[in-house]
Amino acid sequence: IVKECNEGVRKMSRTEELISIEKTLEFKSKSVPVISHSRWLLKKGEVQQMSGPKSTRTMRSRKLYHPIYLFLFNNLLLITKRTSSGEKYQVLDSCSRSMLRTEDLEDQGQMLACVFVLKLLENQEDREVSYMLKTETISDKLRWIYALTPNRRTRFLSTSTSQPDSAQVQCIQSYSSQEPDELSVEMADVLHILECTDDGWMLGERLHDGERGWFPSRVVEKIMSAEVRAQNLKECQRIQQAQEGVQGARATARARRPAKSPQYTPTWTDL
Repeated sequence: IVKECNEGVRKMSRTEELISIEKTLEFKSKSVPVISHSRWLLKKGEVQQMSGPKSTRTMRSRKLYHPIYLFLFNNLLLITKRTSSGEKYQVLDSCSRSMLRTEDLEDQGQMLACVFVLKLLENQEDREVSYMLKTETISDKLRWIYALTPNRRTRFLSTSTSQPDSAQVQCIQSYSSQEPDELSVEMADVLHILECTDDGWMLGERLHDGERGWFPSRVVEKIMSAEVRAQNLKECQRIQQAQEGVQGARATARARRPAKSPQYTPTWTDL
């Protein structure tokens, strides 16, 4: 019951956030409906779009990067830019999230360490386009790449908590999420690690509920004992089986519940 109530509150909060975002959007051409009961915000923020110069002369005369603002939802990406007032966002392009692809350019040299390519296989004009984007830090880049293309393979190949010896950490300091793609963690939470960055961030999956998100590495410590990791997985599986059993019992009870007989309403001929 508590879980259902929390889910109801979460849906209401998500809808209010969508309404607030839609009020700030200005569509240049084709309007895209933002508000939907099946949509929620995953990540938003400013990145730099690279307008690559073709010669040294153009590099001197034109800005190499200009800011754009991304709104990423669970099933939609909006590429926008701030208006002159700074209070609105003009929508430049959009694409279904399932039609997004990313390419990390880290191995192309240090100058491109924070740069990645975002490809829209089918944008709002039904065309394939690519954007070369730059972030402030490497961790920002990795967070955007994972949010845009969540099925992309992470540094730790085992992306399932069922792996017998996957990397695990335990929370030693509570942390409240500051961004939509972050995960709030509490003391003693055990998490399976999917990715980590050199500047102090980790992407993890909490064992007991499967919630994923980023959090600072300073709030956790690595679980070194293989025996403890195995025990954590065993306990996690036991809890999941118990939850599935409760859900199955509820479904069976609802199926066996007799249907209510329709109430008799007298008609004029009965009177």
